[in-house]
Amino acid sequence: HLIKDSAPWLQEVEIRVITGNKTVLKGQEFNIEAEVLSGEVQPAKLYYVVSQLSINDQVVSRSQLTRLFEEGKWQSVPMILSTAPKNELGNATGVDEPKARFFKQTLTAENNLNYVIVAAGSHSQAYHIRVVEPPEVGDIFLSYNYPQYSAKEKKIEGHVPGDITALKGTQVEIKSYISKRVNKAEIVINNIQRVAMDIGEGNEVKGGLIVMEEGEYTIEVTDYDGISNQKPIYHRIVIEEDKVPKIRIDIPGKDITVNNLDIVSLEYTAEDDYGLREVILHYQIGGEEEKDKVL
Repeated sequence: HLIKDSAPWLQEVEIRVITGNKTVLKGQEFNIEAEVLSGEVQPAKLYYVVSQLSINDQVVSRSQLTRLFEEGKWQSVPMILSTAPKNELGNATGVDEPKARFFKQTLTAENNLNYVIVAAGSHSQAYHIRVVEPPEVGDIFLSYNYPQYSAKEKKIEGHVPGDITALKGTQVEIKSYISKRVNKAEIVINNIQRVAMDIGEGNEVKGGLIVMEEGEYTIEVTDYDGISNQKPIYHRIVIEEDKVPKIRIDIPGKDITVNNLDIVSLEYTAEDDYGLREVILHYQIGGEEEKDKVL
């Protein structure tokens, strides 16, 4: 082991852990980075253990670390000599000192971890890696409120893939259940319009949209760690065709010649896929102006 109370000749060095405590997504690769202040290049090791050991944010003594190491509860990997890490602006972080040596190691997040950095005769305090899973959107439930002219009754669909097919102007209520508690949920329409969803009991989210054009929508949610659902599923929005009304004059059904003052009987058939509000007869007698009559 690099740390032994019985080895006083090991040089004390200052270890500054840059990563500190961190929350990462399960399955994601992440870096643990540190700097060691020493006159000479000292090798550094990363010791980590699944976090049932409650040492987070505590200063652990050498004897405690030695005991844990000897019990074989910690895994260790050498840290790689590196350059100063950079922030989002591309500027180097950490201490700009001649004696500073930067180290890093890359791990894959599978379980919560406690970790320490060891170099020469020194160790850092213990830090914690918290591993979380992203929220997932479950089954979708749709309720259709059709335009009044269509005379269609409200339709409810449950446990559906989520695609919407409806008449233009239909109000669609969208409901789903999320795998964990979230503090933000939105319907995103055609990657442009965002509609806030209500967050209810039992991780329920509910919102709605009005079908005005074809395209797609998805549900985006964000949990209390600021983590959003990964690769949201997109669902189609299809406008159901509203066909043109059809009308047919059955009687006389052809051009005819009649005498003045004769009564002409008309019979017709009018139909539409969503019903008719009214039928109007347009007619003209001789050279008179055209007239309308509601039938």
